[in-house]
Amino acid sequence: KCFDEIAKRCPLIKDINVGGSTFSSMQIDNKALLMLPSIFPHLTAIRLNTSRVTGQGVVSFCRTIGDRLTSLRIFEWFNTTQPLTDLHLKEISSFCPNLERFDFYFCSRAKKARGDSMPEVFGTQGVLDLLTKCKNLKSLHLQECMDTIGMQVYEYILKNDHLLLESLFIVDHPQLYKDETLKARLASRLSSFEVWTDQRYTKFFTSLRNNGEARPFW
Repeated sequence: KCFDEIAKRCPLIKDINVGGSTFSSMQIDNKALLMLPSIFPHLTAIRLNTSRVTGQGVVSFCRTIGDRLTSLRIFEWFNTTQPLTDLHLKEISSFCPNLERFDFYFCSRAKKARGDSMPEVFGTQGVLDLLTKCKNLKSLHLQECMDTIGMQVYEYILKNDHLLLESLFIVDHPQLYKDETLKARLASRLSSFEVWTDQRYTKFFTSLRNNGEARPFW
């Protein structure tokens, strides 16, 4: 009902945030997510969290909205039981070939602190599917899911001049962070390239909070 009322008053909405932030209390579920493409016929960009949305729920949404989706930004909660996998990304990239931006923030700190086992998220093949099938992809932001993403992803970016990728932001990938040669090559290839340690990322936002500044989210 809430989304219906919003659509009546703002029928041309293209970008919607349904909980894509650590500070959001919105917890959309699979059923509501699947209704958004019809409620907002001009929708092209979405931010969401996976507190109540499964990987398959995201896929179903992408199947429904199809090639009009240009931006998909996902905040995956550390307590998710059905995370986004390589197979899900393969389907997403097939259903939404016009994606220009893909963000994925895997919030794992709390679970790591408790010593809990971590669910396996997508890896090298999933990212390669995005790069190969989404020909318009310009921005790729990945945080805290680097254990499963191999260096061949970055080599692929460097070896394929036809890619439109302009912005690459990586947090918590120790192997890439230490490879000065590869970082320099990526910096020269892309308009915007940053790779941060998890500690630097945390320190940056702690500084913002202490200074009373707003915390940007992706």
